Amino acid sequence: MPASSRKRNKGKERKAKQAAGKEKAERVKMQHTWHSWALGNMGLCGGGTTFNIPCSHGFAVVPDKSHPVSSFMCSYLLCTHLTDTISKHPEVWNDSSHRKLAAEMLTKIGANLLCVPDTINHHRDSQQFIINIAYAITMLENYDETLDYVSNSVKPNVSKTYLDLYCSSTNAFRDLLKFYRKRMSCKCLKKMHLEARKTLPKLGACCYCNKIKDRSLLMVCSRCMFNRYCSRECQVAASPEHREDCDKFVLVRQHSLAYDAP
Repeated sequence: MPASSRKRNKGKERKAKQAAGKEKAERVKMQHTWHSWALGNMGLCGGGTTFNIPCSHGFAVVPDKSHPVSSFMCSYLLCTHLTDTISKHPEVWNDSSHRKLAAEMLTKIGANLLCVPDTINHHRDSQQFIINIAYAITMLENYDETLDYVSNSVKPNVSKTYLDLYCSSTNAFRDLLKFYRKRMSCKCLKKMHLEARKTLPKLGACCYCNKIKDRSLLMVCSRCMFNRYCSRECQVAASPEHREDCDKFVLVRQHSLAYDAP
């Protein structure tokens, strides 16, 4: 082998080792970070003070680093793309007890982030992160191993979470409080949710023109029960593109009803 080729190969090996070392370091750091968040140690907040949340919200202890769910949590929080975790962690997605534990850990983290003082809560990036976690929780709770990811994503409960949180993300704080409060046996978010109900409207976006309106003023497609529209005109205009998705929603809903039937 020519000296130049050996040099190139050694360079590639060195870069591969460096990349592997960097990835390992990131996972170790994330392992520590998510464990701390799940335990209520939220780090520094406004004014440079450390903020700790003593309540466990009624959930199980945090799994150690050797548990499959721990590895899943690191992968998800490092990239926040659920589709990647399905291929990397089938041992979690194909085991209902592991999915339940993963959902509980994410619920603890989301609830703890919501308990951080308002200056942190209402930061748009923080809120979007909590929305992403809520969607992951819903997918874990409703995941059907016989369906692909896209079909799982249009299941009724999953699609409702998407609409309520993502499509009203400009003011989703009220919906986030409701989402996490429903999954906790403690009352940590009760007062915050009751106050939000008095002051924050329930908003939604038209699936055609993206106009934000009070959710009660939006019409829902009577067939798929998913897409929302601000007017009859928008619903008609969206019909050609919506038809295929509408059929998929209906098929998945029928499958879900049959799957969940006793």
